[in-house]
Amino acid sequence: DKERLPEKVRAAIGDKPLIELSMSIDEKQIGWSNPDAPVTITIPYTPTQAELSAPEHIVIWYIDGSGNAVSVPSGSYDSATGTVTFTVTHFSNFAVVYVTRSFDDLDSVSWAKKPVEVLASKGILTGISETEYAPQVNIKRADFLCFLVRTLSADARVDGNFDDIRSDAYYYKEIGIAKKLGITQGTGGNNFDPDANITRQDMMVLTERALRILNR
Repeated sequence: DKERLPEKVRAAIGDKPLIELSMSIDEKQIGWSNPDAPVTITIPYTPTQAELSAPEHIVIWYIDGSGNAVSVPSGSYDSATGTVTFTVTHFSNFAVVYVTRSFDDLDSVSWAKKPVEVLASKGILTGISETEYAPQVNIKRADFLCFLVRTLSADARVDGNFDDIRSDAYYYKEIGIAKKLGITQGTGGNNFDPDANITRQDMMVLTERALRILNR
């Protein structure tokens, strides 16, 4: 029932699918959330002609209890099967949407323009403002690992973190997940050095390790 949603979210979904996932035992509904047991959901979806020209922008939103839309980075459209697939670790309401994000300063890096826009549309990365991405700025260690964890939809029960990761940092959960899964061991002394610029070799080490640990 889309009428329960805030007007802005309802308008963005339009006539696209909104589904409710729930679990019942002995006809009694129970809450379910388990980061150690991801569930893959596949639902049929027919894109519009405009969407077929850039299907990478077909994404999934999780609608939380307050009606806020939260992007699910794993959502993707498969043209061969005519379905949208995504992975979740909790049940709730989920919607198919078509999101396009662009930045005004990507013309100087035309080779990166589309990937940046797709990742931004999926809620994986952000710019320095709504209109600027700052493509020439060095990336920080915390930002890269945060984006990597989001891209791969890695999840785990976070029961601790590095000493220099603030609990109110937007990347706190992602760094904690990477630490718990063994994707990173930090820089020593239970520190991660989040604000240092990341090197190309560290990017490759973290990416290779993440893919191997997640069996991707």
